[in-house]
Formats: sequence, structure tokens, C-alpha cells
Amino acid sequence: MTGTAGSRGVIFILQAFALAAVVAGFPLVAAFSQLIDLPSQPFSIAIRAITGLFCAALIVVPVSSGRGGMWWWITAACVGFWLLYILRMANDTLYNSYSLYYEPSTYWLWAIGGSLIPLIGLARAQFWLSDANRYFMWCFGFAFAASVLAIPNLSTTVQNDFGSYDGGRAALTALNPISLGHLGVQLALLAMWALFLRPGQKTNFVKAMFLIALVVGGYLALVANSRGPLVSLVVAMMFAVMASNLRSKYWLLGMMLIAGAAFVPLITLVDHIGGTQIYERLLGTSQLEEVSTIGRIELYRSAWNQFAKFPLTGYGMEDPVFGGYPHNLVIEAFMSTGLFGGLFMLTIFILTTLISYRVLRTVPQYGWLALLVIQQIFAVQFSGTISQATILWGVIGALVSAYSLVTFTAARRPGVRPHPAGGDGHLARPA
Repeated sequence: MTGTAGSRGVIFILQAFALAAVVAGFPLVAAFSQLIDLPSQPFSIAIRAITGLFCAALIVVPVSSGRGGMWWWITAACVGFWLLYILRMANDTLYNSYSLYYEPSTYWLWAIGGSLIPLIGLARAQFWLSDANRYFMWCFGFAFAASVLAIPNLSTTVQNDFGSYDGGRAALTALNPISLGHLGVQLALLAMWALFLRPGQKTNFVKAMFLIALVVGGYLALVANSRGPLVSLVVAMMFAVMASNLRSKYWLLGMMLIAGAAFVPLITLVDHIGGTQIYERLLGTSQLEEVSTIGRIELYRSAWNQFAKFPLTGYGMEDPVFGGYPHNLVIEAFMSTGLFGGLFMLTIFILTTLISYRVLRTVPQYGWLALLVIQQIFAVQFSGTISQATILWGVIGALVSAYSLVTFTAARRPGVRPHPAGGDGHLARPA
């Protein structure tokens, strides 16, 4: 029994660290390296490698075979998409002669080590309902530590080959405004879930801690001055209100209404404190006339035109007109893998949204994970690329594994036939 309990403890550590490192490991080391004034690259390589090793270990660790029906559907969609994408990478990096904007090795390292291995490893993880709070605290701890360490070194100064200027968007040396904004959103969502949607009683000290975290996360999301993170925050919060069946969600709805009413004075105050230009960027001009918006639309149009030329196979990993990726994973999927790959990607997003809804409604103890997935699904529609969407693929893997709890919860209800794998095997951690 001791050996068995010990092995379960090892599995928990593997899963908890892997999930927390996927969610906020890189921002944590980026903020830490700048705080102690050392180059971030060695720390970044180390955390990526350790995360990959932990996720790879989860692939070979034996887990329970009990999975829900939708788990197999999303697994099939992921397998189908990644087979097509790996074939595309092999063609474009090994056989095709056209010049890539990024080094071929970069694609393979990020796609396999940073995205696919965490997806597989965390999809094979075994989550227990009784451990939900401990997994949450690991992720919350990483995100909160990264956010607190980042605040003293925030800067709106942009440096390039021609000098420096004030860009009006806070960032760190190794953490651009978009990544910083999403770190803030992650922390805000975790704190928001803990305050309003977390089952069970909370002491005043715990409430104060998460309220501080909510303020810190919201501040980072605002000073980063990036539209994508803010949109994903609003969408995730609206999703939480719609999906949750807890009455406490109405407190969350009330907070959202107050925040919306106070948004303009709030961003004016943040501009004054952080030296940012949030009001000017978000409200000063029409978003459709903003230069970066126009440029992004042109990227979308160009990438879609490449798909239209080669609808079955797709054109390639990079857009030949602008170079690089279009900053929208759905459009990129169609451009790089053709019709079937694009449909697989859409299927993944639709199924994970449905799973997020069911998890938040049926096993609210893992609702925070569902909200992180919703945030990432919308985040990658504004920025990012398939091979480097490490957080997205990692949290999708964890979510579809946690979804097995929905099946086992349903099996415990009166009149429902027990699951053949053993009924409530995942509901409570075995002694």
C-alpha cells in the first residue's frame, strides 16, 4: 500500500507541475530572470525542456482506461489534424525548396516538444475530483508569482535598431504585451473562479487573497494594452455566467456590470499609473481604422487566398506574401493543411467548447480549467501560431482528461448505468 500511495503521489506531482508549467511556466521564468537582471534565454530553455520532460513522462505512465465518449471524438480530431500538420512540416522543411521565414528546426521543436507532447501527456493524465483544489493552487501559484514578479519591471519603452520610443503598452524584455496581457487574464480568471464559482465556503483571508490576485491580473491585462487578451477575458467571463449553474454566478454578473460601467474611468486611472495609452488605443480611434487592425485583416485575406488556391492540401505553413503566420489558428489551419485540416481544427474548438460547458456545469471543481481553455480558444483567433500555441494545446489535453469526471459523475446518478471502468474511479482519489 505504501508503494502504491507513493506512486500516486509521484503521478500527482508530474501532472501538477506539467499543467502549471504549461499555463504559466514561461512567464514565471521570464519575470524572474528580469528581476535578477540575468539573460532570460537559459531560463526559458530550461523551463521548456523540463515541462516537455514532465509531459513526456505522463505519456508512459499507466492510467485508467475509463474515458467519456466525447473524449474519443476529440482525440480523433486531434490525431487527424496533427498527422496532417506533421506531414506539412515535413514537406515544407525537408522537401520543399521555398525559403521559410523561421528556421525549420524552430517549427519541429515548438510543434513537437512544446505543443504535441504536452497535448498527449496531459490528455493521458488522470485527474481526481478530490485533488481539484491542489491542481488549481499549483496553476494559481505559478500565475500569481509570475504576475507579482513582473510588475516591478514593466516598461512601455520599445527598443529597436533605430533607437527607443514609448509604445504605450507595458511589457517585459522577454514577455511581449500580448503574452503579458494573457498572463494577467489567466490570473484574473483563476481568481474570479475562486471568488465566485468555486464550490465550498471561503474564509475572509482567502477571499482577500483572491481579490488581490484579481486586481493584479486585471491590472496586467489592462497595462499590456492588447485587444486579444481583453476580448478573451470578457468572453470567458460571459461563458462562465452562461455555463455555471451555481447561484453565486449572479455576483459575478453584477461585478461584470460594475466593471463595464466603470471601464473608462478605470483605464484612465491605469494610464496615469502605468504610463500607458489604453484609452487612446481602445477608444481614441475606430478599431476598424487602426493600423494594426487593417494589417491583421490583410494577413487574414492573404492567408485565405493561399488556401483558396490549394483547397485540398493547403499552400504551406507560411504566407508567401507577408511571410510567417496569419495570427489566427483557424485560418492558418486551412492555409497549411487544407480543407480537412481546417475542419479538424474547427472540430477541436467546437468540441472543447462543449466539454468546457459540461465540465463547468457538472464538475465545477475543475471549472477554472474550462475557463482557461475558453480564454485560449479566443486568444489564438487574434494572435499566435499552431506550432507555438503551447498553452492552448496543453490545457486542451488536461481538459479532455478531466472530462472523464463528467462521465463518472453521470454514472453515479440514479437510473444511470455505471461506467464499465469502475463507476466513480476518478471521483475521489484512492487511499
